[in-house]
Amino acid sequence: MKLSTVFVFFAAMLLGSAAHSQVTITDADFPLVDGLVIGVSDTSSFIGVGTPGASQTWDFSAFIPTRLDTSTAAASTFTGNPLFPTATFSSCASAAGFSMCSFGYKNTSGMYMVGAEQNISVTGTSIHNMVFMLPYNQMFSFPFTYGHTRNYSYMQEQLAEYTPASPYDSVRTIYQRTVDQDYNGWGTLITPYGTYSAIRMQQIQSNIDTAYNHTPGGSWVMGATTSLSSDTSYTWFTPGIGIVAQISARMPHRYSFYKPAGTTGVNSDVQANFTAFPNPVQEKLYINSAADGADLWLIDITGRSLDHVQMKGKVCSIDMRPYEPGLYLLQGATVSGRPVRLTIAKQ
Repeated sequence: MKLSTVFVFFAAMLLGSAAHSQVTITDADFPLVDGLVIGVSDTSSFIGVGTPGASQTWDFSAFIPTRLDTSTAAASTFTGNPLFPTATFSSCASAAGFSMCSFGYKNTSGMYMVGAEQNISVTGTSIHNMVFMLPYNQMFSFPFTYGHTRNYSYMQEQLAEYTPASPYDSVRTIYQRTVDQDYNGWGTLITPYGTYSAIRMQQIQSNIDTAYNHTPGGSWVMGATTSLSSDTSYTWFTPGIGIVAQISARMPHRYSFYKPAGTTGVNSDVQANFTAFPNPVQEKLYINSAADGADLWLIDITGRSLDHVQMKGKVCSIDMRPYEPGLYLLQGATVSGRPVRLTIAKQ
């Protein structure tokens, strides 16, 4: 599975507020703390991406979410994946049969994506995807403001391992990417979850995708075709939050919005309706809910699903004794579709 949407998960690490005027974004505007991003779909109408230029108003308030997906982020305490030793933060998402974590770091010159790890289980087959950036993908160069442009290239290597193994038990894909970024607008951004002073970036990414098959003898053989593709996306930034909205032109009915904590709706439901205790935990973890029923997954720092619990009432438990000390994510959704996300510390 191609991981062309890895970039959007990093929006989950961004928190804050801003006044409405032209702004400059620096590394300080991307605080690396727990956060929540909501990906929403509205198939009833197409709002569009608005226009470039100064003093614009991009109004997405009419967007009616009909599907909710969430991703979570964690700071440097939730790292340690041996595949990505330089990473200082991670961003994770999960659903039934799927889990994924992206890894990166930032400094005063930019925000970098190091790689990602993904696990998929479908119809008796498990797929383990590992993604490496060569060199690291510098997604943003700090500082930036309206009128800033940037062009760069990088390579992404993806390794896929299948269980049970087949005669061609893995696939290696090399993506050669050329990225053109144009920070071509500033103004007021109105989302279903808040109004912000924002800079808009238009990004055009061109890809040359070459797949290789792994033979039983251990060698890599290039596939018969090399595909060419491109994607245009739009991202809005605001001080103290970082990314507040994002859309790909390939999916015009699907947006990702940042949802501040403490407001009504999804994020407050997550905090108010679910608790886990004791936390930190040594043996048995108890999950308490004000709602009846939920599907929950326990996920480690690699994005691997360790346990699945179908919560039938208001209380359930997970035996944490088999797992190593460290941080884990408990993530899922209630029967009504509300997302659940808790960080669990194992002692």
